[in-house]
Amino acid sequence: MANLVENKPTLLILFKGWILGSPLFFDIFMVIGKSKSDIETKFIDLCTEHVESVGMKVYDVEFISNSCTLVLYIYDEKTGSAVIENCVAVDRALTEPFETNTWIPDDIVLQVSSPGMYRPIRNKNHLEMAMGQRITCTLNNELGGDLPKSLAKSKVVSGDLKEINNDNITLTNTDRDFSIEINNIKKAKVDPVF
Repeated sequence: MANLVENKPTLLILFKGWILGSPLFFDIFMVIGKSKSDIETKFIDLCTEHVESVGMKVYDVEFISNSCTLVLYIYDEKTGSAVIENCVAVDRALTEPFETNTWIPDDIVLQVSSPGMYRPIRNKNHLEMAMGQRITCTLNNELGGDLPKSLAKSKVVSGDLKEINNDNITLTNTDRDFSIEINNIKKAKVDPVF
């Protein structure tokens, strides 16, 4: 944390939900369709080139303004995840641009992380990446309809992502297909079955 005193970015690496050196675990859901702020868009533009230069892809960014923290989620297209060495490589690739771009706050903290096994789903691209996988959705309203009562009355549903349309997604759960309007999804994440 000495970098904060020197007015340089402090780089903190997160990996699979654990803050290194700390037992603090976090579970992140991200809201589908939430638009990016202007500063998040600038960070995506800046980070994409440097992340790709070390063979990784940007999964998502989140700027937490009250703590001046940028969380950068990265992944390897081949594995769908990232390991600590990937996070370190991205951290190093971003050091120079973070120190030289004057629009970046001096006291910013960069957290580089894999989106994790239970990766959040925030947009249609994330849904497409989760095709065929089990996902869990928290809904704004119950599903209703002619589904079994336990499913129709639930605001949290899980199933294998079978289809994505403009307005809805189709999940398969215990040999039954059901649709969810995308506007009814409050939060979603990949929910692997072991």
